[in-house]
Amino acid sequence: MKKLTIICFMSLILLLAAPITSIYIVGRLRLQSDNAGVRTVSQSDSYFLPLDERTVAVFLETSERKIIITEPEYVCGVVACEMPMSYGDEALKAQAVAAFTMLRQRQEKYAAQNVSHSDKDFVISSSASTVQGYITQEQMKAKWGGDFDEYYTRLKNLVASVADEYIAYEGKPILAAYHSISCGMTEDAGNVWGGSYPYLTPVSSANDSSAAGYSSTAEFTDAEFKKICREKLNLTLKESSENAGDWLGDCTRSDSGYVMSYEIGGKSVTGQKIRNAFGLRSACFTLKYSGGKFVFSVRGYGHGVGMSQYGANEMAKQGATYREIIAHYYQGTEILKI
Repeated sequence: MKKLTIICFMSLILLLAAPITSIYIVGRLRLQSDNAGVRTVSQSDSYFLPLDERTVAVFLETSERKIIITEPEYVCGVVACEMPMSYGDEALKAQAVAAFTMLRQRQEKYAAQNVSHSDKDFVISSSASTVQGYITQEQMKAKWGGDFDEYYTRLKNLVASVADEYIAYEGKPILAAYHSISCGMTEDAGNVWGGSYPYLTPVSSANDSSAAGYSSTAEFTDAEFKKICREKLNLTLKESSENAGDWLGDCTRSDSGYVMSYEIGGKSVTGQKIRNAFGLRSACFTLKYSGGKFVFSVRGYGHGVGMSQYGANEMAKQGATYREIIAHYYQGTEILKI
C-alpha cells in the first residue's frame, strides 16, 4: 500500500512538471538554433519563460515612476496608445505584431550586450517619441470611458491571438516603423533617418488620401517665419523690402513626394528639419508665400516610413489579413513565432 502511494505521488509530480519541462525543451531547441545561426543566448533568457511571466520595465513620464508588467500587458498598452479601437481586428493585430517586434528587437539588442532587465538602460519609455507610446489601464479608462470593458476585452483577445509573433528579415526582428497617414506612398527609411533598410522601402498606400486628417495647412507671418528659421533652423534671413517670398528657393523631393531639401535664405534645409521646426504633420508639403503669409500645405501625418496605420485599416476593410498587411508594408519580411 505504501509503495502504491509513493508511485501515485511521483506520477502526480511528473504530471504537474510536464508544462515546465516543455518550456525548457523549447528553450533548448531555440538555443541550439541560435548557436547554429545567429547568436548565443543564456538559458535564463526571458524569451523562454511562459508568456504570462515575461516582463517589461516601463518608465511612465506622466507620473515619473517605473512599472513592471507582462509582455501581453505591454503590447495591449502600446496598441491602445497608437491605434484607435474603431479600427478593424486585422489592423489592430498588425499593430500588435509590430509593437511586439519593436520590443523583441530591443530584447535582442540587450541580450547581445548581456544587459539584464534590472539595468536602468533597459527600461522602456512610455513616450511615443522614443519609438512607440504606451498607456496604462487607468489611462485607457480615461480615454475610452464607458467602453473600457468592451474595448479592453477585445484588445486582450486580439493580442492573445498573435502572441509571440514578430516580423523578421533574414531571421532577425525588424525595425517595425509605422506612422498614422502616408501621403499616398510610404517613404524610404534612408530619406528620413539616413540608414536604409531593405524592408522599409516605398509602397503604395493610396487609400490614405481619404483619411480625415490627410490634408492640413499651417500659416506664418513674415516675422513668425523669420523667428522660427533663426531659433530652430539657425538661419538668419535678410530683410526683404519687397517680397519675403524671395527667401524661398529650390525644393527637391523623394520619389514618394516627401521634401528632401528646401532652399531657404540661400541655404539648403532637410524636409524633416523643416517639419520639426514648424510643427508640420508631415514632411510632404508645399510652401508658398501668399497674402503676406508663408503657407504650408501638408499631406499625411507622420514620418511616412513603414506601415501606414490608416492604410492598414483600409486594407482590413477590404478583407486583408494582418499577415497580408504586414507583408505589404514591410517588403520581404516574414512572421516568426518564439
